[in-house]
Amino acid sequence: MLHLYFGSAVLAFVAWLIIPLIEFEPSQAKNLEYLIRDWSIYNSSVLLMLLGIAVIGSAGMLLLTSAYRMGSPPVIAPFEYIMLIFAIGNGFLFFSEIPDIYSILGMLLIVGSGFFIFIREGVKKESVALKTSLRT
Repeated sequence: MLHLYFGSAVLAFVAWLIIPLIEFEPSQAKNLEYLIRDWSIYNSSVLLMLLGIAVIGSAGMLLLTSAYRMGSPPVIAPFEYIMLIFAIGNGFLFFSEIPDIYSILGMLLIVGSGFFIFIREGVKKESVALKTSLRT
């Protein structure tokens, strides 16, 4: 797992070296101009918040990966649907957003396909994707 973090760090460092060398016409690439602009932090509390988000997000992904390694994916996957509820709650709480019909249909498609796989595996007693376990 550590090799993934090392590879990401190397790729970020290479991008940090190469991106400033790219020359572009600012009038043709306003979005790129925004991305490549100088970035500064005016308040140290912002840096602490970004660091906290990075640590909590990384820990969450590591724990989710460990859960899939140790447990059965059909049992663990339904717990990920809680993230849809949190996404709706956070969108409403922080951005005053209410999901439109396309978002609701997408969420129903995601949950419905998960339930279909869960029911299919229960009936057929064989895995949908894999015949062998990846757990070591």
